Parts: sequence; structure tokens; C-alpha cells
Amino acid sequence: MPVIPSSSRRINVSTVASKLSQNNATPGTATYLPAINGSRVDSPTALDVSPSSEAAVTWGAGIGLTLLILLLATLHYIRKRAMSPKQRHKRKLQRERKRKATEEQDIQAVSRESIPVEKFQEVLKEKKKRNLLEIEFKALMRFQDDYASEAALRPINRAKNASPEVVPRKFSKWLDDFNRVVLEPLSDDPDTEYINATYIDGYNKAKAYIAAQGPTQKTVGDFWRMVWQERSHCIVMTTGLFEHARQQCEKYWDNKQVRYGDIVILQEDCDTLADFNIRTFRLVKLDTEEQRVVKQFQYASWGETDCPDCSAILEFRRRIKSFMQNKRGPIVVHCGSGAGRTGTFLAIDIALDRISIDNTIDIFNSVVYLRNSRPWMVQNLEQYKFIYETVVIYLQCKVTVISATELPAVVQKLAVKDEHTKLNGFEREFKTMQNVVPKLTVGECAGGHRVENRKKSRDIMLQPPERARPYLLSFERTESSDYINAVYVDGYRHQQAFIVTQWPLKCTINDIWRMVYDYQIATIVLLNDIPESRNYPYFWPTKLKETKKYGPVNVQYTYQDTGPHIKTRIFSVKKRAVYTNLDDHLLELASRRVKKIDIQLLAQLKVSCCKANLASLDTKVEEQDSRTVSMFQLTCWPSGHKVPTSNSALLDLLNMVEQSQLKNAARRGPICVMSKNGVSRCGVFCAISMACEKLKAEGEVDIFKAVKTVKMNRPQLVENLEELYFCYSFMTDALEYDLTSC
Repeated sequence: MPVIPSSSRRINVSTVASKLSQNNATPGTATYLPAINGSRVDSPTALDVSPSSEAAVTWGAGIGLTLLILLLATLHYIRKRAMSPKQRHKRKLQRERKRKATEEQDIQAVSRESIPVEKFQEVLKEKKKRNLLEIEFKALMRFQDDYASEAALRPINRAKNASPEVVPRKFSKWLDDFNRVVLEPLSDDPDTEYINATYIDGYNKAKAYIAAQGPTQKTVGDFWRMVWQERSHCIVMTTGLFEHARQQCEKYWDNKQVRYGDIVILQEDCDTLADFNIRTFRLVKLDTEEQRVVKQFQYASWGETDCPDCSAILEFRRRIKSFMQNKRGPIVVHCGSGAGRTGTFLAIDIALDRISIDNTIDIFNSVVYLRNSRPWMVQNLEQYKFIYETVVIYLQCKVTVISATELPAVVQKLAVKDEHTKLNGFEREFKTMQNVVPKLTVGECAGGHRVENRKKSRDIMLQPPERARPYLLSFERTESSDYINAVYVDGYRHQQAFIVTQWPLKCTINDIWRMVYDYQIATIVLLNDIPESRNYPYFWPTKLKETKKYGPVNVQYTYQDTGPHIKTRIFSVKKRAVYTNLDDHLLELASRRVKKIDIQLLAQLKVSCCKANLASLDTKVEEQDSRTVSMFQLTCWPSGHKVPTSNSALLDLLNMVEQSQLKNAARRGPICVMSKNGVSRCGVFCAISMACEKLKAEGEVDIFKAVKTVKMNRPQLVENLEELYFCYSFMTDALEYDLTSC
């Protein structure tokens, strides 16, 4: 076919369009005119929609809407069905089954292998990370068989059990009394042989302990019969007599002398310390006149649902071990029921004995053994965790008690650097202390972070924890606050022996004297000698015999003495009770009778006051009895120096503080220790004060424990290595002066 020239192939579009429209186009149809050979179509094309297309669109939209409605209805039905009580219960059961299945797998996977000492801290971190301690505690239930001893269930003996759940148990359903303590009957009466007590084996020692119920009024005589029969020299009491208004244990001793049957118990001594008490009893058997010495170690502040400080328990155990050297007979351990706290102490003692013998740790299996010996030993998860934490502290800190004769040599040894770590003993000890002292959170110190209290602190981030701050009790105006930036610190013989605080700001001077009066403070120690300024104002009257008012407290300057290194000031302090209305007066009266205001008591007081026509009280001022407050200011610790220039002056200061406290022993108030920021110097003073008391009482020092104790409520105390080193060097110098001079 011949090729047509391009010019011949041109088509007149308009002609074609007209032809098509004439010949082919019909009404209702759309005409499409393509561009041919790139030619431009000048005439617009019309696009008309036919009735059939409109129907199709309508049908499509209807079907789509119907499907959407069906989908929504289906989803609504599914949701409604899913939210029905039956389905929710079903899902809950499924989740519970899944949880139990997972828990069962975890329990089955609990390792019962002992842990080498060098790996224990790493293993414990992993257990905490994976919540394995909780799983282990749940697994303990699998290994406890509750077969109560038949003797414990006899009607005549039921009354001797404080708790029906904690009684001596059988070894199995058929073997009874495999570890029950059986008393020698009185006058051949078989009904007098029962006591709720169980033999417990120690590590590599059979019947090392007797786990006993705390004596009740009916069983005190039986308890002493058991102590005598088993030739026990040591009683470990891990409870107070009362807790939350509920009696935990009968007081089975007298402060002088008491007799139970043919046994006379005489108390010869009671050594009261901050965390526990040590009593010495002499037991006399009347029929034979035989005598024995028994010591009781009581940790009275160990609560049923909480746990004490690990270091304090380790010191408690150390004292017991020291006393029991070369002594036979089991250690009698009891709390209220003879289960929770008793088992916790035994588990700690067994674990530490195992470390010293085999260098391994196996807490889980130890607790399994204890629970198989006596029900509910180590009663809750907190106690189980406490065992682990105490073992960790023991491994990190070891025994830090040093005898007075060995102290100089130990200090020299601590100064030597280790070739591997490049740290000397003081540096290692300070680093360990930083690790074992818990950090305080903002939530724990909420009071100081409140908006209205922020201006009362020199350092906004240095705040006392709520559990350890003295709450101000004296109020003069409705806007008065109970907050002061001060913190309790325990001492050697008393808890809360010190109150550590900052040099007051201008706006907190009144608060200092409110605290002094409220907490019956007899001694104030100032560790800075600074001139009066706007930032550090004098908060006492500066002229002799002058009286100043600080809020509700009147302070009179009565005596002064300036020594070479210590300034002494004595003040007479009185409180002015100002009542602006009847309710204020009633609150003051009630606060003298109870620590926490009782609403019923307040109502009774209001009625009685109204009868006495006291309702007309608009403004009344009462001045209460005056108190003597001694202030000692150390002047040989210059600004910028990390330690004082005279150790003998610091010894003199300690003596003066001790004498001041003895003169005011009836008040039993804490010692107020103050520095510019409430941190530097204060920790040193409190630590060496504790160390000196221990040195004088026992001939030993424990600087590590003293420093750790002062840091528990304010971790910044003893804030640097220089202060720690000074504590050691000061105690070494104290030996040269006089062991009894502290």
C-alpha cells in the first residue's frame, strides 16, 4: 500500500465531527473526538450521563452504605458480647490461668543450688531485676507441710498457744514430736510437759537454737523451766512487749527479782543501746541452790511488718556470738509467735555461719528447712528480702569493730594503698559507705520541697526525710509551719540522740527556739565561729541578762564564759502560750496530755472550759516553767579548714556536752548540732561522739558503723574522705589522752 504524504493525511476534524454527528450521533449518547496527528480540536465535546449510569451509582452507594451499617452492627455486637460479664469473667480466668502457668514455670525453675560468695552480689542484682525473690518466696509454700503436733492440738495445751497456726509440727503424718521441746513434767503430771518451742539445727551444729513462742501470762513459768532444763545461756528477743497497742509478749522478767516455781530470776544489769538492750540475769534453782548467768539480747524496735537496719542487726548478732563463745546449750530465740522475726534472725545467722565455714550462700534452702521445722518461719516477703540485704551488707562491710589496743596499727594499715585497686583502706571504706547508704528521694523529703518551706533552707536540695525530721509543735499564729530544716541522728545509747540543723536564716530564728523548747533540748553545739552578718545572724540575745522574744519563746541570756577554744553561753528559756480563741486554748491543753490530738478529748475539754466560763478567752498569755539551755561554740575550727586545729579542744567540747546532758537527764532531750549548712562538721561531731561512748563503755571503736549511722538520715554527713580520716585520727589521739576522757 502506497504511503500517503502527510499533507494528504490531514483530516478536517470539524468536517468529520459534523459528519459523525449527522450520521451516527443519537440523542443521549456521548461523542468522543480524538485528536488526530496532534491536531487541536476546537469544538468542545459534550459528556452526558445516561439514566442507567445514575442508577448504577445509586445502587453502588446503597450497597456500600448497607455493608457499612452491617459492619458497624457486627462490631457493636462483638464489643457488646466481649464486654458482657460472662465474657469478662472468662477473659479474667484465662489471664489468671496464663499467669499461674507462667508462675508455675518460674517456680519450677527456682534454683536450689548454693551460690559462691564471690558471685552472690551479682546473682542478687539479677534476681532483683527479674523479680526472682518474689518467685522464690512463693515457692517456699510448696515445701511446707502443715502437720501440727498432736501434743499442740490437745485441748489442755491449746490455751498455751498464742497462735493456732504456729505450733510444733510433725515430721510427717505418722512421726510426731521429732523436734518439739518436751519439758520434764512437774510432779509426774504429763499435762505439764508441753511448751510451744522447737529445736532448730544450725549450720554444722545440731539443736543450735530453740525457736519459741513469746511467753504468755500462762507460760512464763514454763519458759524459765525450759531455759534451765536446756542449759541455755542466751535468750534472743526480737520483739517489744507491745506493738500497735497489741501485746506481743509477756514481760517474763522483773527489773529486780522475780520467782517462777523453784527458779528465782534476778536482774543484775541492763545495758541500753540505741538499737537493742542487753540484760544480765542470774538464775537460782532453790532446791539445789545452783546458779547460772543468762543474758537476754532484746531488739525491741523490730516491728512485725517492717525490718530494722541491716548494720544494726549485724552488730546485734556480733554481740550474741561474742557472748556465746565457749558456751554450750541452745540459743533461745523468740518474737511474738516464734515464727516471722524469729525465723528471719535464724536464717541470717545460719547464712553467715555458712559463709565462714564453706564460703557459700544458700538462703532459699535454709528458709525451706526452717519452715519444715516450724510453720511460717520468715513470714513475709519483706523479711525474706531483708535476709538477702543483710548478707550483702555483711559481705561489703565485714566486721568493722576494732579494739582500743589495735586501733593505731589498724589506722596505719588503712593508710597503705592496694597495688591492684590503687586505693588505700580509707578510700575503699568511703566508697563502700557511699554504696551501702541509701539515697533519699524528693518524695521522701516532701515537706522541705513545699513552696512555703523552700525559703527556709540554705540549700533547696538538702532536705530532711519526713520520717526523721522534728515536727515543730509550738504555734503562735495560724500561718506558723511545723517545718524546720533539721534531721534526727541516732547515737550510741539512744535513738534520735542528735538533731542536726543549719545555721538559721533570718526567717527561721523563731523556729530554732520553737524546736529547742518543743523537744526539750538542753545543749546546743555550734561548730562555726563566724561574725554576725545578714546571711548568718546571731539567733540569741547578745547582751548578758538581756531577754528577747522569738515567736512564742522568751530567751534570757544568763551566763557566758570564753575559753581558749570554746565559748559557753547559758540561756533561760520560757514559752509564752498565747491563745486567741477557745479552740487554740483547748488544743494546747490537749497537746499536753496526748501526742496526737483526739477529737473526743477536744470536745470534752471544750465542754469543761465552757462550764468554767473560759469561752470569753480572746487573748490570754501564759508563761510556762523556764528551762536551762547551754550553748557551746567551738572556735578552733576556722572557715575553710576541713578539720579543727585542736583535737584536745574537741575532746573538751565532748566532755562539756556530756556533763550538760547529765545535768538535764530528766528531760532526755536530743543534742542540737549546728554548722553553717547543716552538713559539714556536724557528721564528724556526731560520729566521734558515738565512737567515744563506745570506747568508754566497751574498750572498742567502730568508726565505720558510727559514720554509716549518721549518714542514714542525711547521706551528705561526713561528706568527704578528709572527714572520715579525721574520725580515725581523732580516736587514735583520744587513746593517748585518756580512754575515759571522752
